[in-house]
Amino acid sequence: MRKLLILSMLAAPLFADFFPVTVEQTIKSINGKNIELSSPFPVTGMSGVVIHRYGASTQTATMPLMQTENSGKAVLLNASLVEKSKLPVIVTKPVAGDKVVGGYLYNNVLLLAPNANAYNSFQSQYKKEWIHPDLFGVYLSRNGNSFTTAENLESFAREYQVGLVAIVMKDSVVLYDPISKHIVGRQNNILSDTSVNTPFFMRLDAKSKGFFGGETKSDYFETMAKIK
Repeated sequence: MRKLLILSMLAAPLFADFFPVTVEQTIKSINGKNIELSSPFPVTGMSGVVIHRYGASTQTATMPLMQTENSGKAVLLNASLVEKSKLPVIVTKPVAGDKVVGGYLYNNVLLLAPNANAYNSFQSQYKKEWIHPDLFGVYLSRNGNSFTTAENLESFAREYQVGLVAIVMKDSVVLYDPISKHIVGRQNNILSDTSVNTPFFMRLDAKSKGFFGGETKSDYFETMAKIK
């Protein structure tokens, strides 16, 4: 018991600064789709949203963007904030002075792991709003997909308001931003169990290949490695 406690205490600092923090900045200048922020986001590749104010009391998120340089340069993304609907879409163009939230919804995290032990071990390190992977499995099944891609992660993120996808790899854990389609965090994998037992969280069909594209050890890691 004492050894487990010591291990937990040693591991805590390694995880402390892994997740980029959500920040608020403003648009300093804008030229077409190119934006200069008042101050840079913590990580290049990080997505954010422009918040436009209408009058004294009303504001709304209008367009997503991504930081492209550590200096705070960013670009507007040709992507929607929510899944397609019949509701009118806000088309207000960003202007200098608009607020920008970097790491929008970064507290909402989908965790993909090769087995239940790895999933539970990583999840226990953080207090996040965890989006259960069962929902992702159901989403893929509903849309006729059989494996994970950057495209269906982006679509799922919009529908379920996911800010980040944490992916357990063989030798690392990466944080993938499904809106910018960039990795915004990486750390060495200290999880001892990376054996593949998928789909361990899928309770729909035991014979299904799940959303890793198969049930063999190579398929999970090869599929995850393509998401970048």
